[in-house]
Parts: sequence; C-alpha cells; structure tokens
Amino acid sequence: MLVFLAVTALGAIFTSTSTDMGTKGILDRLLQVRPRIVLMEDFAVYAGKKTNIKQKAIEVANALKDTSEFEKFIICPRGADVGDISQISKSESLRTFLATERPIAREKLFPQHAFDTPQLIAYSSGTTGQPKCIVHGAGGVLISQKKELPLHYNIGPSSTQMIFTTTSWAMYNKSITSLLTGAHIITYDGSPFHTAPTVLLEIAAHHKVTHLGISPRYLEELERRGVEPKKQFDLSALEMVNCTGAALLP
Repeated sequence: MLVFLAVTALGAIFTSTSTDMGTKGILDRLLQVRPRIVLMEDFAVYAGKKTNIKQKAIEVANALKDTSEFEKFIICPRGADVGDISQISKSESLRTFLATERPIAREKLFPQHAFDTPQLIAYSSGTTGQPKCIVHGAGGVLISQKKELPLHYNIGPSSTQMIFTTTSWAMYNKSITSLLTGAHIITYDGSPFHTAPTVLLEIAAHHKVTHLGISPRYLEELERRGVEPKKQFDLSALEMVNCTGAALLP
C-alpha cells in the first residue's frame, strides 16, 4: 500500500501482481507494461508456511533486464535482511535503495498533470489468452471513486473497510481508494483460515468493520465448517458486505 501511495504522490504509474502467481503469470503482465522499477519480497508467507521466492525474482528480473525501461529490481525483506541477491539482475535491497536515493522535496509531490494522465494499470484475468492491460487515468479514478464510494457504498470518515484480496486483483486498488473519503482501511496478508477459520471475522468484530469485502468461496468454506458469524461475533458495526469473484450460491 505504501508503494501505491508513494507512486501516486510522484505522479508515476502503479501496477501490481502478487507473489502467489507463477513466473509466467507475472511476466505475461510485466513484459507488456515494461516497468522502470520493480519491488518484490524475498519470502511469501501463507497459512504459517514461509516460502523463499528469490528464484522467482531471478527469473522475472532476467526476463526484464533487456527491456530498455528497466532500471532496478528492489528486494523487500520479510525478515531482518534479504541475504544474497547477487543473482537477481539489477537488484538492490530496499534498505540500500532508501539509503542512496535522495528524498523527494515535499513541494514536488502531487505534481499537476493532465486529467487523463495514467495513474494505474490493472489486468484482465488472462483466462481467454494473455492478460489485457487496462490503463486508468488519474482524473477518472478520482471522479469515479469520489462518486462511487460515498453514494453507492456510503463510505466516509467514520467507515472502516476491510477487503480480503491479493495485490493482483482490482479489489486491492479499490480498497486503497477508500482513503479518498477519509475512511480507515484494513489490509490482510495470508490465509483467511489461519490460524483459525474465523480470523477475518475476529478482525472485523474487534475493529468494528463497517464494510467487508469477501468471496463466495470464503462464504462456502465458513458454511462447510459450521461457522455462524452473527451468533459467534459482534458484527453490529457492519453496514455492507460485498461479495465478488465468482457466482454466489443461494
């Protein structure tokens, strides 16, 4: 999320995939948009299992190294140190990047651009061929979300939104735009069933979430495990549940 906000503040273009994608899925997207800077973690953590993804980073960086725009591959540590990253083309650690790059002067943040200046690139699913790049302009995103969030979702400064999503899905971008209304947002990284099948519901109850975004598969799994949210948790703050990603069974 910090990368999204920082890139937006600079007037640059943001796009994202996720670490659970295979190398081909990542490159099907990145080779089309030809990024200048790529940030990637060294480990992925899911359901309590830590997976080293440096080999994936090596493959992605090697595929990008011959594109003229590509300059840096920044490794972000999940632990204290990224270790040896010498095999990753044009790589450096996040710590080195932050220590050597000059800070941007505050007056240079949020530069004025044309209304249709690209802000972010999302992608189609890729189920019918190579993923298609969908470019969203800064003005369009701003107007659409400033209209949609308060009018369609009733999201405002007193709202708390949590959407369970990965960084490769459009709903990730959607969740961050709720900050435009002054709302609070909660992001969750990992399995929604670890360390308990009710972990998301526990978070929603504790933080008095008003807008919850989930998937049909998640609801099916709760039903299969005999979880009854209203009986087990105080969800009285909840105003809206958004469910997307597949057909919702009755």
